[in-house]
Order: sequence, then C-alpha cells, then structure tokens
Amino acid sequence: MARVRNIGLPVNDSERKGISYLSRELPDHYILLTNLELPTKNGFAYEFDIIVIADYAVYVVELKGYGGVIKGNALEWELASGSIVKSPIPLLNTKTKVVAGRISSASRSLARVWVRPMLILTDDQVRVQIQDPLASSIKKLAESVQTMIHDKGWSGLITPPLRDRIEEAIAKQFLPLQRDKEIGDYRLLQHVNTNDLYTTLIAEHKLLGGGRRYILKVYTLNIYDSLEEQKQHQARVLRDANALFELPPHPNLVRANPPFPSGDDKIVLPLEWVDGRALRGLLDDKETAGRIPVKNVLTGLCSVLAHVHRHGVIHRDLRPDNIIVCPDGGIRLVNFDCARVPAALAGVGRLGTIATRLGRRLEEKYAAPEVWMDPASASCSSDIYSLGIIFHELLTGQTPYRNLLEVFNARQVPGAIRQFRPDLGEEAESLFQSMCAFDPASRAEDLSEIRGRIEILLKDNSPDPFSSK
Repeated sequence: MARVRNIGLPVNDSERKGISYLSRELPDHYILLTNLELPTKNGFAYEFDIIVIADYAVYVVELKGYGGVIKGNALEWELASGSIVKSPIPLLNTKTKVVAGRISSASRSLARVWVRPMLILTDDQVRVQIQDPLASSIKKLAESVQTMIHDKGWSGLITPPLRDRIEEAIAKQFLPLQRDKEIGDYRLLQHVNTNDLYTTLIAEHKLLGGGRRYILKVYTLNIYDSLEEQKQHQARVLRDANALFELPPHPNLVRANPPFPSGDDKIVLPLEWVDGRALRGLLDDKETAGRIPVKNVLTGLCSVLAHVHRHGVIHRDLRPDNIIVCPDGGIRLVNFDCARVPAALAGVGRLGTIATRLGRRLEEKYAAPEVWMDPASASCSSDIYSLGIIFHELLTGQTPYRNLLEVFNARQVPGAIRQFRPDLGEEAESLFQSMCAFDPASRAEDLSEIRGRIEILLKDNSPDPFSSK
C-alpha cells in the first residue's frame, strides 16, 4: 500500500475513489501527495489532485469522475450529459511543467527527474473518443497503476534518497494557498517541519497572554484506510499523546497539554515550547560543540530517564535529536513517538506505537542491539545503553561505532574512551562499558548510581568535551 501524505483533503467522490484506489494498488514505497495548491507570483494558485512519486517518474495526476461516452478534441470535450467543457489536458500539461520546474529548482540532482501528466477517469464504465495527440495521457484506474509501475521512461530509477528529496521539495513548496491560521484555541505562528507522522507548528494560545508559545504536533489520520484501521491509528496516536500528558511533571521533561481533534482527519498534541537547541545541532556546530554543559546534560538525562522508567515508560529513541539544551544549561527530553508505554498509563489496550515501523525510525548509532533486532524487547537497560553512547559522544566528539554490525560481531561495544580522553582515567571507560554491555542483564541499572559517578567524574563541569582530541 502506497504512503499517502495529505496536504489537503478531497472535495468529491471521484477524488476519494481515485486516491483510495491508487494508495491500495501501488507499491509500498510509492508516495502520494494529495490535494495541493501552489501559489504563483501573480496570486493565481494551481490546484493538484495528486502528485505520485513512482519508481521512474513523478506523475501529476488529475482525477475526473466523468461517466458514459466522452467525445472531443484537443480543445473541447462533450460529456455524456451533452455539456461542453474545455479539455483538461492543456492545463494539466502546464501544471506538469510547473511541477517539473519546482522540483528541478530545488536541487541539481533532481534536474533529470521525469515528470509526466496523467488524467485518470475514475468511472470504470467510461468510454473515451478523444481526437487529441496527447490523449495517451488519459487512463482508467487499473491502467494508470500499470503505467506507473512499468513505464521506465528515460531518466532512470528514482532511488530512495532521490525520492526523499523530491518529497521534501514538493512538501516545502506545494502547500494549500488558504492555510488555516488557527487550530482549536491556538493561533498558528510558524510551520517548523512535516514528516510522514505529523506536522510540527509553533503557536500561541488565543486566550492566554504573556506571549507564551506552544509546539503543536498535528497527526494526520489516513482517511482512505478502513474504518477499523482508522480507529486503530487514532487509538495509537491518542495512546502516545495521552501517555506524555499523563506522566507526572519533571523539570527535564517537556510538558504536554490535553490532545484534541481538529477536523475529520487530525489530532493535535500541544506541547510546551522549549527555548533551546537540539543537542544534535550543538554537537554538529564547531562553534558550540566545545561549550556544551556536558555534566548538566548527562545528569539531567539520568534524572528524567529514572522518572519515566518509574512510571513504566521506555523512550527507545534516546539520541541527540530528541534532547533540547536550554540557555541555562538544563535539558528537556522530547519525542515519545517510539516509546513503549504501559496500557494503564495510556488509557487504552495493547497497541503498537504511532511509529509502527519502529525499526525504520531508530538511529542505528544510538539504538541498543536488542531494540534494533526486536523493538518489543526494549527494557530500561535499553535506554541506559543509548545514554552510554551519548556519554561517549559528549566526551570524545564521536560515537563509538557507525553501525551495529561491529557490535554484533564483537559482542561488545568498540571505541574505548581512553583512546580519546586519557585525562579522564579508567573511571570513564569503566562507566561507559557498564552502560553499554552487549548483554542487557549485564548493564548498569541504577540511574542514581550512574548519575553519582558522572558527577564525580565531571566534578568541575568543564564545558570543553573534546579537550584531549
């Protein structure tokens, strides 16, 4: 089943039928971006039913629900009802050129991507008698699927990295012209990013003063799933949202407000807006890497992990991207989409996480070996393993390995800290190895003890983590 990314919602039955059929019949790695509008410099907006990213081309798709016999030429069509309409093909070709131009302008590597028009008639019984040199772009639903799968064109295979860049280029530029300025009681201020799980927005509450800001995570449900699948998806979203909301407060945990529905296909989770930068960005920035408050980061992580573990929650995705470092040196742990949460806390039955294909979302350099092999086997010691990898990176400037195969082959974690920081002595190496033992049962398990050892090791809280490199 192809992945559907709803930029907007369908407005008629032919669009719903076409999108549902294509999403069901096209391969899993195909991407359907639906119901888009592209503002132009003159204020006119091109409207798009679907843009399909396939194996060998990007298809700009127009869906029509015409039935009966359609006659006509390159300029006009006569419908079965007797009404005369302009041929939709010239405008579709223009929109296809616009899409091609926008994609190629986003990156040199996308300049040779083949972009094709396709007019799909969703009525199975329709008959077409069109005298137009471009009539080959008219397809029925089944024929359109075969074309998208088998027509290899001339530009070559669209590889997964290219596919990601094409999707990003489209998602950044092709947004609804009339976007909602409000969601519930929140006034939207800024679009942060969009992935296939949710859209992140910055907003302010309409009724509360003080200039307080919030992060809104807007989850979009797939309205083309069956009713049962939609209920399961909604339950998973609410499970994760409710879990974060129900966790007792902690100074190193991002606070959540109650989730609420928006329209027929969205669930919104309002979160505390944290003033700070992701630890990943600080590590990657040469100007800030040497000024990270290492002890504060590590002791804060020990404290918040102990807190969530006491309440039965395992984060499973502990990495620098999900750690916010505040200007005062404090930290916030964010992003619980991959967390394992007890049913009692979530308020629903046993369900998978919203990040259902969890293994594909974890970052190999930070995931514990047992979680990489089977996410369901995660335990508190799995988070401690990830903490140990972050400990190594903060002290040396790099992770101990690039892929877990090295760990599985050696049955232990390579990359000794003493090779990079001999000034820290054997205690740093001992602590690292105790957190990152290959066997989960052999790992250090008392986060209070780990925190105490870190405080002693880094008692001067030196901000320069890479001083001996």
